[in-house]
Amino acid sequence: MRIGIDVRVLSTSRALSRYTKNITDQLLIKGRDHFFYLFSDSPANLAKIPAVASGVAGLHYEMIKTPRKMVIRDHFLFYDSLKKLNLDLFFHPDNTEFLRCLPNSVVTVHDLLPWKMPAEVISREPLMQLRQKLYFSLQSRAFRESSRKIIAVSENTKKDLVNILGLPPDTIEVIYEGIEESFRPCADQNLIEETKKKYNISGAYLLYIGGFEPYKNVERLLKAFGQTYSHNLKLVLAGKRGSGGVRLKKIAEELGMGETVLFPGFIEEEDLPKIYAGAVFLIYPSLYEGFGFPPLEAMACGTPAIISNSSSLPEAGGDTAIYFDPENINNMAGALQISLKHYLNNRVEYEALSRRCLDRARLFSWPAAGGKTLRLFEQLAK
Repeated sequence: MRIGIDVRVLSTSRALSRYTKNITDQLLIKGRDHFFYLFSDSPANLAKIPAVASGVAGLHYEMIKTPRKMVIRDHFLFYDSLKKLNLDLFFHPDNTEFLRCLPNSVVTVHDLLPWKMPAEVISREPLMQLRQKLYFSLQSRAFRESSRKIIAVSENTKKDLVNILGLPPDTIEVIYEGIEESFRPCADQNLIEETKKKYNISGAYLLYIGGFEPYKNVERLLKAFGQTYSHNLKLVLAGKRGSGGVRLKKIAEELGMGETVLFPGFIEEEDLPKIYAGAVFLIYPSLYEGFGFPPLEAMACGTPAIISNSSSLPEAGGDTAIYFDPENINNMAGALQISLKHYLNNRVEYEALSRRCLDRARLFSWPAAGGKTLRLFEQLAK
């Protein structure tokens, strides 16, 4: 089978780049009976795929030099690059389908944030708003008219595709994403402390990692944390500050928690496992997620997660995470208080929960995701 993959997203956002890197890596390794055409605007991008970077023997692939991604243009011109190659299937790993594509076209949809919460992504600038609305309109049409199959990264994303975009359920396959092997417990406490020091973190802490957009719901987290102030733990809000982070820092100061709430900024990929492993709990209050990497990454490091009961997050946390209503500050504060009570007063129960977290995280692996994705491709090509 001759399979094309659009890997141009490898140089963009962490979430989409991570999925594209890992799923392409697994497809190349598991699909050695097939030939892959990797459409990229830069040879350097391919070096981000582990199997390619390591020179794994027996891979069959070729890079197809392609202009950088401009989806509105690609709706109409990208097909010209495909028809010369006699491909059996084309795979879009990054939410974008094209109006003109192969009959066997597969797209992975990670979330429907633009349709579910348009105020979070639609610009107020008139010209940009017009471009965005055109983009989302064309995308909705392309999902319906071009995609032979849609891979949803969670049951919740599948439900949104059916309920919001009206797509037939039998065209959607749920394949969960995986967790990289680098996310694992760290027994070297000195290494954890060195990494904490790098980001000006000291002492015991609760960790939030992610964006500071309104739907991430961090303002409510600050207020809930303020209700549990007697525990002497710090709250670490990690992520690129931007205007949202500046606003939240001001709120923390207004609540009298300027010294207790820390903003270390963006955590480098290689440091993330140690920062997760050093936390007492991960706290994740998001109102909407397509999958939810941070809770699973934390659990893979042995750190229990206190998370929102909304959207796809219960699929990630299963019966291992501790849940709260993300729109109810008192409920969130209650979940924090119960969790901290276990940590402070019942270490046996806390350590048992940590072990269950490791078991839960093992259910989500990139080899499993890659195998299911390849089997889907092979079924479509028959």
